[in-house]
Formats: sequence, C-alpha cells, structure tokens
Amino acid sequence: MKPELISRSVLSRDQLITRYCAAGATVAAMVGAATSADASVVFINFNSQVIVDTNLSDTSFTFFSFDLDNDGRVDFSLGQRLSGGTGGAILTRPTAAPTLGVIAQTFNAYNYASVLAAGANVGGTITNFAPLIGTGFANRASLWSAVGYPNSKWGPNQTTGFLGIQFTLGTGQVANGFIQLTIADGTGGTPRAITLIGAGYETSGGAIVAQNQPAIPEPSTTLGLVALGAAGLMAHRSRVAAKA
Repeated sequence: MKPELISRSVLSRDQLITRYCAAGATVAAMVGAATSADASVVFINFNSQVIVDTNLSDTSFTFFSFDLDNDGRVDFSLGQRLSGGTGGAILTRPTAAPTLGVIAQTFNAYNYASVLAAGANVGGTITNFAPLIGTGFANRASLWSAVGYPNSKWGPNQTTGFLGIQFTLGTGQVANGFIQLTIADGTGGTPRAITLIGAGYETSGGAIVAQNQPAIPEPSTTLGLVALGAAGLMAHRSRVAAKA
C-alpha cells in the first residue's frame, strides 16, 4: 500500500484557547483540553483515507497500524474484513504497545467501542476506558459486525463519530486522544469500510475535547507533511478465526 500524506499540527494551550475562542468556543469548553502551561494538543488530518479489506476469498482481517506520535512504535491497529458479502471492523492493541484503552461498554467479557459525539470530553473524571490487554478477545474492541456481536455501536447504517482512546507516548506519558472516522453501511462492494477523518491527542495526560476535523483552525506553524507510513499507517493481514 502506497503511503498517503497527512498533515500534522501542534498547538500550545494558549494557541488552543485563542483559536477555539475565535471559532466560537468558550474558554470553559477548552479547560479539559490542556491542563498545564506546557501542554499541547496534536491534531492529525487523515485526508479521508479508506481502510478496506479487498480479499473476499478468506475470512482474514486486514489490519492497519497507527503510530500517532511518530515514535516508531505502533499505538493501535484498526482491522477491517469482508467475508461472504458482509464485513466487520475492530480496534486492537498491538503486542508492542505498552497500553491501549478505549471508551467502551463491555458485555460478556467483550468490549464494544462507544460512538462519541463532537464535544465529548475524553479523559475527564467520568471517562471510562476499557483496557485492551492480553490476547484474543481481551485485546480488541468491536466497532461493527454484521453477525455475532449484536452490541456493536457503529452500525448498522453509515456512522460517523469519535473513538476515545488512551495510549502511551514515546516519552512514557499516558495520553488521551480521539479518532474521527466513518464506518460504511453493510451494502455495496465494500461493506463496513472505514474512512479515517482525523485524530487528536493531548501530550500532558490531560483531557481533550473531541473535535470535528474540518472545524479545527489551522495553526500558525505546522510540522509540515509527513508520510502516512512514517507517522501513522501500515497495512498487514492477520488471520483471525473468530468473528468480530
């Protein structure tokens, strides 16, 4: 898969408040987004990159791995699978990732990732992260499945929303963040395809407010364009016997 380009920008606490006030947000709404003077929020634009399994001859997931903070270590993976005209989508914790949590509900020992709306406070005192640990079902969360997992939250129709995640930066700091994405409905040639819109995370361990990517004001300085393969996205296939 040829890497696409993403844009990556970093805003300090003061820049963040200034820009969101200019966009009509209140300072109170931004308090949770950066908790110290040296905190910053990183925003990433995925340019509507589509994740889809193109192999209909097996039941394997195609996994796409993400390194949000560009430290050379995969932070999380999204898996997408087509099988028998239907599809599934999951979030998983890679073996090398120190931690990965997702805002989710748990039924029968399986995690179902919640669909968050714009304005959700990720990492606040009432946020509940389900830790993805171990192997098998314990290190994954269902986004959507046509069969087998009726509590999946991201369907059955096309759904756009935010995943709330918690992961460890290369500095060792546990960070709160979000991923904005759309999961397609179960019809057409690419059922359950995932479209990546954007992401953001807070670097000091504070909370962050989930934001619609198009509404994020462009910072006065950016880190420029980086290859998606370097700052974010790699694809590989992994055979998973169980349904997701």
